[in-house]
Amino acid sequence: MVSFMTNLNANVSESPLSLLNFLIQAKNKLGPGLLLAATAVGTSHLIQSTRAGGMYSLSLAVFILFACLLKYPAFRLSTDYAAATGRTLLHSYNKQGKWCVVIYFIDAIITMFVATAALSVVTAGLLKNIFSLDYSYVSISVCLLATIAAVLISGKYRLLERIATFFVVLFTVFTFAAVFMIAPDFVWQSAQYIPDLSFDTTQVLFLIALIGWMPTAVGISIFQSLWVNAKSKDLGRRVTMDEARFDFNFGYFLTFILAICFLFLGAGLLYNTGTEMPSSAAGFASMLISMFASAIGDWVIPLISAAAIAVMTSSLMTVLDGYPRAFQAMQKIISPNSPENNKYYYATLFVQVVGALLLIVFLLKSFRTFIDLSISISFLTAPLIAWLNHRAMYGDEVVEKDRPTKTMRIWSIASIVILAVTSQIYIYYNFF
Repeated sequence: MVSFMTNLNANVSESPLSLLNFLIQAKNKLGPGLLLAATAVGTSHLIQSTRAGGMYSLSLAVFILFACLLKYPAFRLSTDYAAATGRTLLHSYNKQGKWCVVIYFIDAIITMFVATAALSVVTAGLLKNIFSLDYSYVSISVCLLATIAAVLISGKYRLLERIATFFVVLFTVFTFAAVFMIAPDFVWQSAQYIPDLSFDTTQVLFLIALIGWMPTAVGISIFQSLWVNAKSKDLGRRVTMDEARFDFNFGYFLTFILAICFLFLGAGLLYNTGTEMPSSAAGFASMLISMFASAIGDWVIPLISAAAIAVMTSSLMTVLDGYPRAFQAMQKIISPNSPENNKYYYATLFVQVVGALLLIVFLLKSFRTFIDLSISISFLTAPLIAWLNHRAMYGDEVVEKDRPTKTMRIWSIASIVILAVTSQIYIYYNFF
């Protein structure tokens, strides 16, 4: 993140022409980082950050910052490894031991269905509420998932990148607009800045859920390495380390800023109003649209509705692409001499859609519990994934000049330890 801001300041300070050149170069460099942002802005931002602001005002901003700093090394090292070696993290996992691939396989099997179902429910709730659809969540989800799957099958990485980039930019503009509109009327004196923590079970589990998928699950770092390699294939050359880091830092910083924006919106429009976060997807969708309308005006309802659907769709699209891409990469590792084809991608995509729909049928009764469950499962595997990512950058595949600095190495080790400790805290409060 620091290197991104340094590059930005250096280019902006020279001249308007330099700024124009910088923006053109930035457009060419961006890709996987924005896909990461598209993935993150889903449930962790729209739901968890807004809930945090509505329940605790601005006091949990420190926890959001903590979560983003905590997971930065795992995602950054994933990007670095892909740029340095031209391979994915799964290749490194296989070199570290077959058991590493098995561990990730188990994690992916558990999380891909829950994450896909959670995003599908929220998106279906938005569609159902905005368009007053008289159909069940399952019916809407079937149509939604089938449509996105068809787009992914017919298109390539470039189509995924362009759609996700457009949606992220669109929603970011409206989010910033909402923040600027409510800022003058925000009652700063009544805002809460220091967390009032009792550390009861309910509160601790909420904080664990907030941190667990903020900005997103650590397991998504594997997607980052896959997308960097897909970007290289699309460009016809390997993405350089500078390009990869610029793209990643931009996308990661954007996820943090958007998380703070939603925390602010929740604090400004829900805190001290007696408004409770609805337990149903349709109820939350209605509250989300009303929140933006009250901040900007009723005229924005059609626009913000479209933007909200767009960002949730892009989040769902990246998740639907990431897991099949990972399973296809695993198959190639297991059978390196097998011919290049997409049948494993298609097969995984089909299984993922069916599994998510089954979860929606059986776990829809409690929307809030459903979201917390998906976040918590991913959080429990975070220390191991972060550790494997750390080891990848110190393998013999990565030359000395591409390895992390001493500061990044210490940061990464500290993050792994803290993730392991917080996972144990979650187990204690949830089961004992």
